[in-house]
Order: sequence, then structure tokens, then C-alpha cells
Amino acid sequence: MRRSTFALLLTTLSLSGCGSDASSPAVPTPTPTPTTCSAPTWVTKAAIAPNVQFHTFASKSAGTTVSFHVYLPASYASSGTRTYPVLYWLHGTHGGAQNISAVASTLSAAMSSGIMPEMVVVFVNGLPEGMWVDAKSGRTPVESVLVHDLIPYVDSLFRTIASREGRGIEGFSMGGYGAARLAMKHPGLFRVAVMIAAGPLDLDFQGPVAQVEPALRARIFSCVYGDDLDYYRQSSPMRIAESNGSSVSGRVELMQLVGDRDVTYSNNVEFHLLLDRLGVRHQFIVFPGIDHNPEALLAASLNARSALYSRVFN
Repeated sequence: MRRSTFALLLTTLSLSGCGSDASSPAVPTPTPTPTTCSAPTWVTKAAIAPNVQFHTFASKSAGTTVSFHVYLPASYASSGTRTYPVLYWLHGTHGGAQNISAVASTLSAAMSSGIMPEMVVVFVNGLPEGMWVDAKSGRTPVESVLVHDLIPYVDSLFRTIASREGRGIEGFSMGGYGAARLAMKHPGLFRVAVMIAAGPLDLDFQGPVAQVEPALRARIFSCVYGDDLDYYRQSSPMRIAESNGSSVSGRVELMQLVGDRDVTYSNNVEFHLLLDRLGVRHQFIVFPGIDHNPEALLAASLNARSALYSRVFN
């Protein structure tokens, strides 16, 4: 790096007339190192948690085997032909199988206490940096795996309410971004969507997380969005709300949750105001003193989410 900088400095001096040989050839600008996109991990390790099962299935969209986890409520094994609503849980960046136990435990306790209706909960494998989007290159079709492959497979394997009336989607951070965009893009699939500290929501992909982790931003922008800002924008919940808000309002129950110390707070406020301007009905709840902390947000929002699911699914 020092050698390249020094060579460039010498060239500049030569061209300005300060060098000894004005005819010296210019040093070419170095070609940026291309971003390396790692092979997708479509099968994760199995998470160990009460009433949680590990499954794999053949995904046509991915062209390979894909894993997922499912939580079955306590009454599932003994309830005969009873069918259950399904909640699809979308993880955040690098927050896959290792966080399933904690989330499942919280939801299980809420169901056992009766404040939340019993549901089948599907923990989807969205890849560590998959963004719940079909990559522009086609190499990681995360959205299609969920929408076209996993949902029908779950409905065939478990006793679910196999319609939008019995189907919800919820996620944190990247998963909140995914829940927002997928529910609004596919309102015929989901009855309810909960966005927890959703991000990124800015239209330039230059939000606070991108500023703090530029290498992560560069990798996701290249590997998922193909270094194409227009593709990033058309995938954004902001743009999907603008184009599809009339199909969503009153049809999909939307809830937006964020802490007032969260790095995504200001962008979540902007998204909330956009939904208001578009006339898209939704709940927007801010939790004082909470930052980008999934455990704290899940605990603080438990009553609000339970009330929502009880109203929608009961």
C-alpha cells in the first residue's frame, strides 16, 4: 500500500512539472479488489431447545437441500386434528440457529401462560447476510425459498391453518426488514406482520449500521444487490409500501416496534411517517431506553405482540 501511494505521488509531481522527466508514463489506477461472496450455508447446525425440531427439505428455488427449525406448541401432539396458526420468524444478520432457543423459550412461555395463542413457529434459514431478498445474481434466492418452497412444505407436513388467515411473519433487524417487505409484497400470504427494529430502511444503504460496518455494507451490497442501487431500492420496504400500500392497508395487520436508543430508530420513524402518509394502517410502538437489543425488545413488546396475535388468530 505504501509503495503504490508513493508511486502515485511521484507521477503527480512529474505531471505538474516538478519531476525530472515529464515524459514518464502515468501509473495506472489500481483495480479495486472484488468482493468475495461466500458459498451459502443452506443447511445450518441443529438448534437444541424444548419442542423445537430440525428439518430439511428439497428447495426447487435454491436447487439444493435447505434447513429450518420448527417449534410445536405443547398441545400439538395430543390435539388430534386441530390446526394451528403459523408464525414465520426471520432472524437478523448473523443471527440464525444460535438464537432460536431464546426466542422459542420466550414464545413458549407466553403460549403456556395463555397470553399468546398457541402457534406453530417456523424459524427460517435466511442465510447470515441474505437480506430476505432474492439476490440479483440469482445465487441466493432467499425470498423465493420462503415464499414458493418452504410455506407449502410446512403446510403439507404440519397441521397448520394453510391460508393467509392463519399465517404471520415476524423478525428482528434484517428480519424486521424482511417481514416488512415480504408481507407488503405478498399480502395474499400473510395476515399479520411484526417488524422489530427493522433495517435497513434508508434508500441509499448508508444508514448508521452501514456507516459503522462499511465492509459488511459493501459485501451485502455486492453479493445481494449486485452493486445496483436501483435493485436495492426496489427491494426496500419503503418502495414496496409506495407501490403496494393500498393492497396492504386493512388486509395485513402491521406492527412496527423499536427502541428510542436503537441505531435504526430514526429510519423506523421515517418509515412510520411514510405509512401514515400513504394511509397504510399500522401500529407504531416506541420503547424508551432500549437499543438494538433483541432480548430487551422481545421482552418489552411481548404483551403488545400477544394481544395482536390473539386478536388476529382467535
